[in-house]
Amino acid sequence: MQWIPEYHRPSRIAVCSPALDILGQITTANLPKFLFREPPSDLRHFATQHTQLCATTQHQGVQVIDISEMPLPEPASTLIRQSPNMFFTRDSAICLPQGGIILRMATQERAQEPTVMESVYTALGIPIIARIPEGISIEGGDIIFAKEDILFMGYGPRTSLVGVEYIRDLLMGTSDPLREIVALQISPERINLDGVLMLLSPSLVLADMSAIHSKAILYRRGEKTSVEFREYLRQRGFDLLEIPRSEGFMLATNLVHLGGNKVVAYEHNQKTNDQLERIGFTVLRIPGDELVKGSGGPRCMTNVI
Repeated sequence: MQWIPEYHRPSRIAVCSPALDILGQITTANLPKFLFREPPSDLRHFATQHTQLCATTQHQGVQVIDISEMPLPEPASTLIRQSPNMFFTRDSAICLPQGGIILRMATQERAQEPTVMESVYTALGIPIIARIPEGISIEGGDIIFAKEDILFMGYGPRTSLVGVEYIRDLLMGTSDPLREIVALQISPERINLDGVLMLLSPSLVLADMSAIHSKAILYRRGEKTSVEFREYLRQRGFDLLEIPRSEGFMLATNLVHLGGNKVVAYEHNQKTNDQLERIGFTVLRIPGDELVKGSGGPRCMTNVI
């Protein structure tokens, strides 16, 4: 199967306006249930910050589809209003040139989100080419297409190693070009790979290396080996731009690529954004002090179609 590297310009993205009624029920006592770091302090600002992400992306010529405004069939139309994390549209499905892969969430609290995204893809005329079976957890935040022949996958809190190997079998068929999947174990508190690492270009990786295990698992067709991740990057021609752990925790790597060295990022990660601008990137900075309380960033909230 074909895939498109992370740093290519998207033509369409699917977003979901936050369900403020249910987000208003979050308190410090029920944070684990809602999978938030902190309760939102101001729901109006929470919604406004999501709107600014959408407006910034749309202003750059990308079509933004708000799935909360789509006439979806049941049960999707009801579930979308009952799912506090549904605005993180990245995790429940991925779209390849051939069609959509419906993923499976690791937590019961988000178990219904793939049902919604399958209805969205179907309404948009995107064929469903695979559904992850029960018992295997794979989230879109752990899938980063590095190059046409290299896929990075995170495993740990949300995606299992069994899930990594399921994707390997799905995407590395015998008729496909020889490819590599690099499985990276991430720290438990960091949720998904895109919260610690991101591809900026064909040769540049942005990462908080303190949250990634030093050894990675390298899969090729019929092979499974252990490699030092830093050495792997060097051998494959990647430069590494490291960021401080404090900004990694605040989702500095969780960027939306708009092509042409242009990215959307949270404005509070000033050191990382300044670094990117010094090496030639245009950083479109959006407020995110409320949104980050849900443990996600701009990439988490955009599903590339």
